[in-house]
Amino acid sequence: MNKNVRTILLALTTAAVGVPLASYALAQTSQAQRGTVQGQNTADNDAETQDDHTPTYQSSIQLPAEQQGTELSGVQEEAQLRALARITSQQASRAAQAALPGTIRSVSLEDEEGNLVYAVVIGTTQVKVDAGNGRVLYQEQVGQDDQEGSQDSEHPGDE
Repeated sequence: MNKNVRTILLALTTAAVGVPLASYALAQTSQAQRGTVQGQNTADNDAETQDDHTPTYQSSIQLPAEQQGTELSGVQEEAQLRALARITSQQASRAAQAALPGTIRSVSLEDEEGNLVYAVVIGTTQVKVDAGNGRVLYQEQVGQDDQEGSQDSEHPGDE
């Protein structure tokens, strides 16, 4: 085989392998950047959609979808969520107070559409804190009805 044919074959082989790899790398980079932007959502830039209540944020701990026929009691579900959380309710309270100073009314660990978050109510604002890394993901005003509905929430005592 002469040198020119060998060079052409090498170039074609490199292009055949290189183009798909470059496309894959670009797709992975784009996905990583989208994940970073979602993880940095805060306060005014976040909004849950009004129609389906799907959060626009994504927590670091993603929960599997509930399977039909596997109903857990409230106590069992709470224990399961606590086992997955990497921070305590006290740490979530401190993170929420750093973002929004005030008196904490309630703290609860919740499954928000597959996102494991602490819902910390400070005054009339609910602060969603990532149960995996303690980052504040979202803040929203809550009405009196919403606050009264969280009577089963735990109240942090020692801070």
